[in-house]
Amino acid sequence: MEFGHNTSHEAIALERLQRDFLSTITSIIRRPKILKKHIKRLESYLENPFLDINFQIDGISPLAKATSQWRVLNRLLQHERIDVNFCTSDGRTSIFSAVKCPQSDSLRLLINKGALLDQRDNDGRTPLSFAAELGRLEHVKILVEANADIDSVDSNSWTPLFWALWRQHLEPAKYLLSNQDVHNDHRDIKGRTPLGLAAETGNAESIRCLINAKEKGRRVTGGERDLLLWAIFQRDVVTVQLLLKADESLANHRVKGRTPLSMATELGEIDIIKFLIDAGADVHAPDEVRWPTLSKWLLGTYLPPDEILLEIEHFSASHPPTKQPPLSLAAEFGRVDILQVLLDANAKVNSVDAEKRTALAWAVEKGHHGAVKILLDVPGISVDCRDATGRTPLIMAASLGEIDIFKQLLSSNAAIDSEDEQKWTSLSWAVANGHEPIVKFLLEEAGASVDCQDRQGRTPFSLAAERGFIQIMRLLIQNRADPHVPDNEGHTGFWWFLKARNDLIIKSPNHLSRPQLAGTVNPFDLQFLIWELPVPNKKDRSGRNWLSWAAEYGDDEVLWCFLDKDMVGKVDINICDGTEDPFSRTPLIWALEGKHKASVDLLKDGDTVSLHLLVEGISSIDQKKALGLVVDLLKAGYKPNQPDQKGRTPLHIACTKGSQEFVSALIGAKADLRSRDHTGQIPLQYALRARRKAVVDLLLNAPSTDLEAVTSKEWFAMGDKQHSWIQITRRSQSCGFELELVDEWKCNWLPRAKETRLW
Repeated sequence: MEFGHNTSHEAIALERLQRDFLSTITSIIRRPKILKKHIKRLESYLENPFLDINFQIDGISPLAKATSQWRVLNRLLQHERIDVNFCTSDGRTSIFSAVKCPQSDSLRLLINKGALLDQRDNDGRTPLSFAAELGRLEHVKILVEANADIDSVDSNSWTPLFWALWRQHLEPAKYLLSNQDVHNDHRDIKGRTPLGLAAETGNAESIRCLINAKEKGRRVTGGERDLLLWAIFQRDVVTVQLLLKADESLANHRVKGRTPLSMATELGEIDIIKFLIDAGADVHAPDEVRWPTLSKWLLGTYLPPDEILLEIEHFSASHPPTKQPPLSLAAEFGRVDILQVLLDANAKVNSVDAEKRTALAWAVEKGHHGAVKILLDVPGISVDCRDATGRTPLIMAASLGEIDIFKQLLSSNAAIDSEDEQKWTSLSWAVANGHEPIVKFLLEEAGASVDCQDRQGRTPFSLAAERGFIQIMRLLIQNRADPHVPDNEGHTGFWWFLKARNDLIIKSPNHLSRPQLAGTVNPFDLQFLIWELPVPNKKDRSGRNWLSWAAEYGDDEVLWCFLDKDMVGKVDINICDGTEDPFSRTPLIWALEGKHKASVDLLKDGDTVSLHLLVEGISSIDQKKALGLVVDLLKAGYKPNQPDQKGRTPLHIACTKGSQEFVSALIGAKADLRSRDHTGQIPLQYALRARRKAVVDLLLNAPSTDLEAVTSKEWFAMGDKQHSWIQITRRSQSCGFELELVDEWKCNWLPRAKETRLW
């Protein structure tokens, strides 16, 4: 307040007078029934020469206060000194207060008294702006009819129309739009038009009003063009129809690389799709980028917030574009009705996306039977189209186990043995993914190639074996698959089978039980599989049969099946591998080296050659290692006296090799020192002939040594020169013999107690 040069006492008195005046007005407004009683008091204030009624206290003037009661306002306006356009500190006159009142009497009265219609407050807003914001339709009409500026802008460059739309007051907005002078394409400081603002509020009716208000033939411009796609997202058919009616070019307007037709197709909005096609939407136009899944968004408006737009940009930047045309998108989502609409609009049935997939490929991959049927009926469709990996729809169906779709494709003449880039056929994929019904159909009815090899040389049997699909392995064998076909590394299917089973045990926390590769199976399946092998004893490139590999991996279940009585004569337990390693191994030796005790126990009773091979291989492998294997084998209860084809026992061979440790181990295992080969020779004779003096001494010291078979000539053959004679002495208490080659002719031998001289 300004008091000029009044004293502080006068200023206080004046302020008190002004407050009393405002208080009186307030009382009258609150209690209109006592208007007559207080009107005289009001008159007394107005007649007071010291009261200037054009004042404000706390931003409130008497005139602004009086707008709530028309009679009080009318009386104040009759005062000769009243200023109808007096402004309070916020730049507002009484007309601003009038538009806030539900009744319009005060507003009309002020206008008649010359109130400024376009007075702007400190924020640049006019009375019409407030009337629009408050939804006062009658007030808006009064101001517009009184020639208030319908396009007045405030500090945010908002017109009254903006405020009506922001507060979603539809009737005031409609009225403003009906005025030919309104600028409905005005942009605020953020570049938004009224249509864009309405889209942000999510008020469909407001949006429709604005679209209807567009001048016929005038294109929708700027950010407003994005509205069509988001109206589709909101499934607002009416708004979509209005937008397309206003501007058909919107039908092909992309938002972040996405077309309206693509959006409608994904959402399954067939009516919108029909409108888009009628408006000239390109049914072949692919998406330029990949978007996140639409279902994750819940929008309350027709324009998404910036964070969603940023999410789309980031997602698109980190994912390769799909380049999917609408037809492929419809097939992917199984929109059968939309597929038909697009096909009727001449969409190209064989168009491909970034991964070279057609609509048929998408329908097959997603398992949409109805979509597949519709597409296969289209003339000229490519049934054997290949994607970027070389896969055909038939291969996809096989890999997914879609037996009905698979049969549909075959009935449409799909190539049964077509290969993808890694040379996998439909059979390869069905086998690898364990789809037994399709495998059975391919083998028994479709006549698929059973031993086709991929780029690694792997056959379907090899793929099934690696995954432990025993039933499928049996199916393949029953249909003449060769289980022995090696891959590029020389591995057969059974090698993959055993390796996979072994890897599973290594990874399993419970090593006491063997986990199954393909889940729970019939415990007899493995046995049936091995029984059905056409040539169970066949060797691979390394010269090994499956029994040998099973022994190396310690797979006792497989070993047991091979050693079953029904397999006698079909599997050679003594088979030796044919590797470049100078030391040849039997299944038993492989089990020994792997320290598979249970496997050794299964193999040892039927084996007749492993101990011979270990003894013969002394010079080929580390002697300490060989001795350890021999000792382990003998401890396991292996029979040490089994002869080879020449009748030799392992002891015969050990005597020739001259290894004292081996001979001692065999003697300790009760090897027969008197066993004779086919020529009648005993181990001692072998040692003498090989001049193994230390071994001869070991044999002579053994308790069951037999000297009768040895001739004098054999005794003399052990020396490096011609000796005069040989002296053999039996020790006391049958503790063996002592051999001495004597060069002198005379005899100086004196027997000790209980010794006997033999030679």
